[in-house]
Amino acid sequence: MSSFKQLYDNIADRKGEAETPVHYSGGNGRVDRAEQLIRSWSLPDSPALLDIGGATGNLGYALRDVFEVRHVLDIADSCRGPAEAKGNQFACGNVDEIGLSHYGSASFDVVAMLDVIEHVLDPEGLARECFRVLRPYGFVLVNTPNIQYWRHLHSLVVDGVFPHTSGDREVYHGGHVGFYNYRDLALMFGGAGFTGQSMHTEGLPLDPPPPIWRAISTVAVSQLSVADLIFSTWKPA
Repeated sequence: MSSFKQLYDNIADRKGEAETPVHYSGGNGRVDRAEQLIRSWSLPDSPALLDIGGATGNLGYALRDVFEVRHVLDIADSCRGPAEAKGNQFACGNVDEIGLSHYGSASFDVVAMLDVIEHVLDPEGLARECFRVLRPYGFVLVNTPNIQYWRHLHSLVVDGVFPHTSGDREVYHGGHVGFYNYRDLALMFGGAGFTGQSMHTEGLPLDPPPPIWRAISTVAVSQLSVADLIFSTWKPA
């Protein structure tokens, strides 16, 4: 698996993750949307955050006034220095190999996975692990490309090419091994024990589908229009 890990180290290096300064002032859309959503939640005093695939810890830094404890788990060890410089505790690992074994049960109030789950071979197992490490009424937040986006459907049905949902070209499909829509996520995390599923599209660029797609589709137009899903759900007591 060293070559697999090296792949993600190379992607992080190419993006300049290891050179990220020890602050974050916005500009990453997925981080900014997640920050906005998390700030809208009612959290207990001294909450704890686990950011899976959190790279250099921008989300934890952006929410440093909210979370006293901030952990980042990422496969690219080159992200360790900048993540820790931003006040995060960092662990390096592949969730398909170790799950969330670094962390005890009921350790966190929020688990975030931004553009991560599409890279995971066993997402149902990871959903169960998220449930385990969350405290009662903790939240899980997942951001992933929406395979039901109308441009993806157009690529498959009209162009005859499976849609690319990643801009990373180091490996086929950017290393994506899973492709999801909102209902996929609701079923997966509901099966792990979570309740209160809701899709949040605030701040996401809507790209209205052409009339032909609205006419032939049986799904809500909003699901056709949104290229990127922000899914949140919480754990019952």
